[in-house]
Amino acid sequence: MNNKSLGWGFFAVFCWGTLAAAAGGALEKAHPAWVLGGAFLASSAAFALLPRLMGLEHASEPREGRARWRGRLLGLWGLFFFHAFYFEAVRRAPIVEATLINYIWPLLVVLMAWLVLREPFRPAIAAGVLLGAAGVALVVGGQSAGFEARHFRGYALALGSAAAWSSYTVMLRRWGGGREFLLPASLWSALLSGLWLAAAGWPEPPPPEAWGAILYLGAVAIGAAILAWDRAVSGGEVAVLGAMAYLAPFFSVFFLWLILGKPIGAPAAAGMVLIVAGGAAAAWTGDRPDQGERRSDN
Repeated sequence: MNNKSLGWGFFAVFCWGTLAAAAGGALEKAHPAWVLGGAFLASSAAFALLPRLMGLEHASEPREGRARWRGRLLGLWGLFFFHAFYFEAVRRAPIVEATLINYIWPLLVVLMAWLVLREPFRPAIAAGVLLGAAGVALVVGGQSAGFEARHFRGYALALGSAAAWSSYTVMLRRWGGGREFLLPASLWSALLSGLWLAAAGWPEPPPPEAWGAILYLGAVAIGAAILAWDRAVSGGEVAVLGAMAYLAPFFSVFFLWLILGKPIGAPAAAGMVLIVAGGAAAAWTGDRPDQGERRSDN
């Protein structure tokens, strides 16, 4: 696992750690379809402009029709459905609970990388997964999250968002492609958001103070973060990146406290320490003989 891949992965995970607080602030003032539509217009601009600024090579869609449509649909699955499920989950369940359920996705990435991609499930990764899972459990307890039956639909949507992103990550590595499909997938996602708005009867648009959070979601938490994740996945072991993504709940809980005033108890703080330790353990590669062979400039 080379350092550049780890760096890109960390940047993406940090940006995703701010998503809950930004989304929570926007969703308090606007319907999820408005938040999605504005965010995907901003992410479309990011996908058009940021690759050059980030030093990424130009990527064009393949000529072969099956590969092109498969990549477009995969991009739509990862962008629109992940965020649509998550934003609707936040509307139907408390944001802390929905966010923590959503963070099952790093564990799903690690397991799917082992089962689908046949990547090695090393002891360090296993230890990192266990530490991260224990940390998430402590964070749930530290946040006094009471999972109630009346929020079941929101919990199910949060789990759906986790399944969408983890499967997108793993299939991105299996099928190839990714960045070349992000701009069309983002534009399609904006169109689907418009259809959702029409189906919802055109709810009241967001107030001016909500647009800063919406544009940040699109340009940074979606646009810049996904470009960085694509770069990380293309150059490193997916299982290691999935385990390192346990850092995301650490950042999420911190920014929920900093921006939205959600309290952090002592058990949650201890859980976040375990999460950081788990990410570090899973990302550690040691002095394996094949390490030099895996290095690249990605």
